[in-house]
Amino acid sequence: MTTEAVQSRVVDQPVFFPPDEKTYFGFATLPAEGPASTTAVILLSGTHTGSTTMGRNRMWVKAARTLAGRGYPTIRIDYAGLGESLSGGPIYDLELPAVHAFNEAVEQMRSYGASRFVVVGTCFGSRTAIAGAVEQRDIAGLLLLAPPVRNPTKGDGGTDHLALYASTADLAKRAVSMRTIRKLLRTKKARSVARRVFTGKVQASLGRGPAGEGQGGATDAAPGFLEPIKRLVQRGVPIRIVYGESDIFWTEFQKAAEGRLGQILERAGDLMRVETVPGIIRGFTSVRIQEACNQHVLDFVEECTR
Repeated sequence: MTTEAVQSRVVDQPVFFPPDEKTYFGFATLPAEGPASTTAVILLSGTHTGSTTMGRNRMWVKAARTLAGRGYPTIRIDYAGLGESLSGGPIYDLELPAVHAFNEAVEQMRSYGASRFVVVGTCFGSRTAIAGAVEQRDIAGLLLLAPPVRNPTKGDGGTDHLALYASTADLAKRAVSMRTIRKLLRTKKARSVARRVFTGKVQASLGRGPAGEGQGGATDAAPGFLEPIKRLVQRGVPIRIVYGESDIFWTEFQKAAEGRLGQILERAGDLMRVETVPGIIRGFTSVRIQEACNQHVLDFVEECTR
């Protein structure tokens, strides 16, 4: 079906919610004709500058319109302080997911007649998805795209992740690239980050890595990931997790699966499936990855409503 054909069958409705405070902004994408499904889809982006209703290359727009064209009402939102939403500055903390925004988005979709919800999240949005889903009783399914299972040390710029999970060969490739060399020569901050990554790599190899790393290299998931996932599995909520094969977060997940996360996976069985696609999902930096992830979204939503 062409993009024009899909657009003619859906309505993108800008909305401020909740009705009284109007704190958050989003787009509710609804079927233009025929009865809408009572299962709505909530799309939760990662955090980045600008609007979080669009996604890289408008991938959330495409996903929402495709879903609404199949009859599924969908909402995509700006977190507080981003895009058109109000309140203070945006908070990029995995320990403080945007649960209030999530709950209000659920209520907004209930006003359109939805009674069940499939939640899709990536990065910060994935942690918001699991934390928010625990508070809602009508969750039909949860799809997490490249979710971080641990919390980077505040202010480390991701260097703990590089030190723990990137291979030495990968770090060497990054180190000798011309772009990296130019950065190292140009900024004091970049030189400091490089030293922290390689120092962390040496410490990790000696079993003295950042907090949470155990002897033998197993690194457990953060409580903010582990506990809500455990509760959702106990409730029987279907969960799908998708990583790129080259995602650092995929290596992180595999390490965490050696600990308590692995026990949850074993008990969950088919209720919680983990899948991979070639390349890197985090950042959605290629059209191929964007299309692959949107296909996962459509397939999972339809699976949850069979």
